[in-house]
Parts: sequence; C-alpha cells; structure tokens
Amino acid sequence: MQRRSAELLLERRRVRPDLRHALTALAAGAWLALGAAAVADEAPTVPGTRTSEPPGWFARTLGEVHVGAGVGLQVRWPHVAGKLIPASVTWKEDRYEFFAGYFQDSQVGGYRIGGEPAHVAWAPQHRVFALSRRFNVVETAHWRAFVGIGVAYKDTRLCHSIDAANDRTVTLDYYEPVYHGCDKLNGSHLNYVPQAGVRYYNQQRSQGIELAFKHLSNAGLSSPNVGENFLALELIF
Repeated sequence: MQRRSAELLLERRRVRPDLRHALTALAAGAWLALGAAAVADEAPTVPGTRTSEPPGWFARTLGEVHVGAGVGLQVRWPHVAGKLIPASVTWKEDRYEFFAGYFQDSQVGGYRIGGEPAHVAWAPQHRVFALSRRFNVVETAHWRAFVGIGVAYKDTRLCHSIDAANDRTVTLDYYEPVYHGCDKLNGSHLNYVPQAGVRYYNQQRSQGIELAFKHLSNAGLSSPNVGENFLALELIF
C-alpha cells in the first residue's frame, strides 16, 4: 500500500513539471504573437503596395451618404400654419439633397383682424418632392452651415380660375374649420426651393441632427404665389 502511494506521488510530481512547462510555452507563444502583431502594425508600408481595397463604384460616385427624418412646422410669421413630416437623403458630403415632405394639415396662412381671417391663403393636404444643390458656407469637424437652391414638385389641386383662388368657403368638421377647394398658396406643381440651415455630426459622423428653413414658391411664374415657409428638424443617420 505504501509502495503504491509512493508511485502515485512520483507520478504527480512528474505531471506537474510537464503542466508547468506547457503553460509556460503557451504564455511565451502568446507573448511572441502579440509582439509580432505590434511590430507589424508599426512597420512602414512599402511604397507601391496596396494596404486596403479601393472604394467601390457606390462610394466613388455618391461619396458620403446620409438619411434623415424628423418633424416640421409650416410657419407664416408670426403664426404656425401646420405640421409636416420631412425626410431627406444627402450625398457627396451633403452637397446634394433629395427632400420629401408630407403636409399633414390643411395649410392655412394669413392674419386675423378682430378674430376673423384676413388675407387668407391655404392649401389642402399635399406632398412635396425636391432636389437641391447645397453649398457648405461654414464647415468644421462637427458642424456644417449651408445654403441651397433646388426645384420641387408639389402634388396639389391647382386653382384654375380667379374665383376658385378667391373662394374662402369654410365648413366645420368636429368643430374645427376645414378649407375646401384648390391650393391658394401655389399656382403650379413645379416650384423653387431656397433653403438655409445647420447640421451637426457626432465624432464618427454616423449620427447627427439638422435644422433647416425652406421656402417653396414658383417665383411669380403662376398665380397664386403666396408660397410656403417651413422648418424641418431631422435626425441624421
């Protein structure tokens, strides 16, 4: 019995050095691998060698692309005239923009005198699609201030006569005034869109926020031409 115990003790003593040697070799190998990787990272690039894949056609053509969506308000100073849902896509480092906006409410513009509407102009619910060229007038690592100009298509019911444009028929729907008829803000589907705004990016330029003021009108090419002014606040991705 004592002889068997002695044999087991000797066997354990032989195993323990083998285990220590294996762990030591493993640690040394990991240390050498890490050292080699560090040296490789610090090694200078040989001229004429390619270190990364060239950008694809998409990146070469469109550059940096960002998508945005948020909330908006139509304004006719000093009044808020209605709500809208804005969305946009910008590319080429924000130099070009495609904008889409859905105006949720009947857009009412004008002033009130003695509680009654005066010089009222309005439009039913509609959508706007615009393509613009933007110019970055101030540009830092995180901020961009810009101005822009573009063309827009507005899917609205046009007024085809002076009487229709001047019609101010009002009905009540759930005790709220509803203006029926054609668009008394813009007399054409095609319009111009000047704009100005600021955009902020995070450190990785993966997210940001933009506030822009846009004006929609046909520059007097068709009557009526009251136009629409709106603010768009968007989260950028």
